[in-house]
Amino acid sequence: MKVLQQRIKDFLGGGLLALLLVAGPGFLPTPLAPAVQAADRIVVREAAATITGEFVGPWPAEGRRAFERAARLLARHLDAPVTITVVAEWAPLDEGILGRGGPAGQYANFDGAAQSDTYYPAALANQLAGDRLEPGPDIETGFNSAETWYFGDDARPPAGQSHFASTVIHEILHGMGFLGTFYVDAEGLGTWGDDDGELSPIWRAVRPAPHRHVHRHPARLLSQEGPYPDIYDRFVVNGRRQRLLDASRFPRGTEDLADELQSEDLYWDGAAGIAANGGPVKLFAPEVWVDGSSFSHLDDDTYDGTANAIMTAGGERLPGAEPGPVILGMLADMGWRISRLPPG
Repeated sequence: MKVLQQRIKDFLGGGLLALLLVAGPGFLPTPLAPAVQAADRIVVREAAATITGEFVGPWPAEGRRAFERAARLLARHLDAPVTITVVAEWAPLDEGILGRGGPAGQYANFDGAAQSDTYYPAALANQLAGDRLEPGPDIETGFNSAETWYFGDDARPPAGQSHFASTVIHEILHGMGFLGTFYVDAEGLGTWGDDDGELSPIWRAVRPAPHRHVHRHPARLLSQEGPYPDIYDRFVVNGRRQRLLDASRFPRGTEDLADELQSEDLYWDGAAGIAANGGPVKLFAPEVWVDGSSFSHLDDDTYDGTANAIMTAGGERLPGAEPGPVILGMLADMGWRISRLPPG
């Protein structure tokens, strides 16, 4: 843990960032109903889900509108009886970083958890428990106010501009659980989970390319018997369908596990993701570990330019700012109830 924190501290220039989260994409196939809106807060309600967004910083009006569109688009896909709360910060970030995001907290061994000794992100844990486990936001994100953003509804930003809607929905999905605890440390050893079982955060930082995000990954234990994996971790296998959490094959803190994490041969093995994909879902696992990108994204070469490109490591060739069926299938595997598949 201390080694990982020092690596990230060095990368960020000597200071850990207090992350926050946000919501959403742009294009919607039908007109939008007005959201309940205040100076620093919106409430977006759909038939089966409500998302609140709380803005921090001097957000531009175009950014707020894009956030609302994104939150509504996401809510339309979910059957989520407990309100999902998102904080979105608008502030300068390190050069080359578009955004940052992740769960505001994670919980294990609560009433309603389908898997024991497993972390669930706050937003999902609340749904499974049927009520809010703790007050406060579920997801925290931030966006680089110094970036040249494209706030349009389509997925065709002009040259030199970054697509805001896809960045926002990407970070929300990380906050909903689209990230795991596996990583390769400074000694080249593969590991996962919280190293000491204490209430200390695991930070994910990322170099400027190919995927420019910083992910916060807190490990808040309701039991002190760690380490525990995330729910995301439990679905990851190699090309031989061997689970990375199988300690008899890939012990924590070993080169064997590091080799698997840098094999270009990792897949999602959940039933709903497989059904949507027509087979195991290939994950981003380059031969050299990339903090903030490896393991917790879809494979670029496989999914860029497809309906699921929004969750690739690079996020290239987006056909639209909407979560695709493979992404929604993976969320369903983790425990989210999906009410609506995207068109096509």
